Amino acid sequence: MAAKRADRAIAHMTVGQAMDFRATAIAKGVSREQIQKGAAILATALDAIKQGERILIEVLPALNALWALVSDGRSTKELIAALESKGNVVSDWAKDIMNKPDFAQAVTSGVTYQLVGIRGDEFSEDQRTTANIYAEAVRRGYHKPPAFLAALLREKFTQEQLGHPYVAVMHEPICDSSGCPSVLGLNRGDGRGWLHAWRARPGGRWGRGDLFVFLAPQVQS
Repeated sequence: MAAKRADRAIAHMTVGQAMDFRATAIAKGVSREQIQKGAAILATALDAIKQGERILIEVLPALNALWALVSDGRSTKELIAALESKGNVVSDWAKDIMNKPDFAQAVTSGVTYQLVGIRGDEFSEDQRTTANIYAEAVRRGYHKPPAFLAALLREKFTQEQLGHPYVAVMHEPICDSSGCPSVLGLNRGDGRGWLHAWRARPGGRWGRGDLFVFLAPQVQS
């Protein structure tokens, strides 16, 4: 076992590094068994570093998820009816987006989604554009959520519970009937929760108080 771990540790080195490692060890009178033992310790350290990287990249964002939602396969018509039955308002443009094929094709059932957010105040005024927000999400390892999660989020939480006055669910933009790429967003107006469609052109700017919702990186078992 030690020999295998030693070989694996040395495999992470370049050929020159491995030769220098062995030559230096032999020159100092180190036995092959001692070399293998030392390399095995190195392999363990490398494994720990990789595990630490995995925690930073995958696990922590999931642990820090703002909300968890479970899909249930409902159709656009059913989602709109459920929202309106609870006193929420679905704008005409939101309904327009929800009736597009790209919305329906993304619907799943029985899948748990961990949602994370990027705050608008993390960007300077001139850098808070749709393109830059998506780029920052990629940098953090986040993913675009399916659009229907906006409806589930609106159904499950009030704006007060969400803790932000404007929440944009940053799915792949869907072009509305006027040809404008848009994403679904949540806010409160007239004492009720709203589901809107907000324009999401690449260069379009957003507000400092907005929250941009993405999917946390999927944790691999």
